[in-house]
Amino acid sequence: MADPPSSDEEGSSASEKHTRVQVHTGKGLKENLHQFITARRSKLRLLTTKSNQIEGLMEDDNNVIHVEQIEVKGYKKLYEEFVELNQSLKLYLREDEIEADQTSWFEPKASCCRDFMERVKTWIEDIQLCENLIMTSVKDITPMDSVSNVSSQISSATSVRRREEANKATLIARAAALKKKRAIALKEVQLRADQEQLEIDTELAALAARLKIYADYDALQQQSSAIAMSQPCQQGDIEGQIRYEASVPSLKHQEREAKSIIGQMFGNLLEFTAAKEKIDITQHAKPEEERGSSFVKNATPVKTERFNRQMSKADTIHPNGAFTKPCLFCERNRTLEECQKMIKSSRKDKFEFLKKSGLCFGCLAKGHASKDCKKRMTCSVC
Repeated sequence: MADPPSSDEEGSSASEKHTRVQVHTGKGLKENLHQFITARRSKLRLLTTKSNQIEGLMEDDNNVIHVEQIEVKGYKKLYEEFVELNQSLKLYLREDEIEADQTSWFEPKASCCRDFMERVKTWIEDIQLCENLIMTSVKDITPMDSVSNVSSQISSATSVRRREEANKATLIARAAALKKKRAIALKEVQLRADQEQLEIDTELAALAARLKIYADYDALQQQSSAIAMSQPCQQGDIEGQIRYEASVPSLKHQEREAKSIIGQMFGNLLEFTAAKEKIDITQHAKPEEERGSSFVKNATPVKTERFNRQMSKADTIHPNGAFTKPCLFCERNRTLEECQKMIKSSRKDKFEFLKKSGLCFGCLAKGHASKDCKKRMTCSVC
């Protein structure tokens, strides 16, 4: 049978049990965290109830001793327990969770509790100050003193206390408003930052979409090119392309020759018309003395002064209808250059009329285009 353990061994085993560190599982940690959160909230409710009770007692100045000796001590004890529970709760939180919890929950509540205790302390001091003034005034009263003087001193002390309480309440209200204002400013800054971030994210998304479209299009183009390159080229297609490329210079040469021939044809037609009109004029303008024998006429043609005047007049007559009567535009007994209706018409109407009548834009003559005109005229009106 083994010997019973000695008192030293029992003490060492007890100390080992006392110093042993408990290792909690995840579930145990979660349960402990929940318990501390519940306990802290319960303690805060007790503090709120106690503060309401003290507020009711502070309405009567005669309760100052009861508030100072009993209620304030109880409130301070509850506040200390509230702080201890908060410290214990912090052991189960991460660093980021601690900062968020203390900033958003614990610090505002603790600040309200401290402000309340300070307000109660000021109230007690004011009451004690008034009582001291009353006691001093009573001690200093002599038979010569009047009741009105004592009452005046008491009322002055009461007025001072009320005024200080009003100033303190004003400062507390301003501090609360400042906190709200700061919170609103922080929210506005955060909102602007979120809005800017949203705009940047939207632009990035749009850019990514465009790049994807471009990439898909490039891939499609490369695929089409690869398919086209992989298709076998027919011999007939190659020969047709070679014949076409070889015929291009000859086609251009034929086009230039056709333009030249057309210009020559219309130019010769114009010269032929002008020459024919000159011949008709000379035939009608021959003098009587020139009508002799055919031998003399053919051998030595004589050009008299009258014949020369008629020939010079014939040279001034244009071989087209633009400078003859009637007018081609209004069909009245005047030339086109004298037509007021033509002058007053718009530039577009003039252009359409010249194009429709087949007249050259440079000399208003028929038979050739403006680019081939060799007798360009200048308008005397514009």
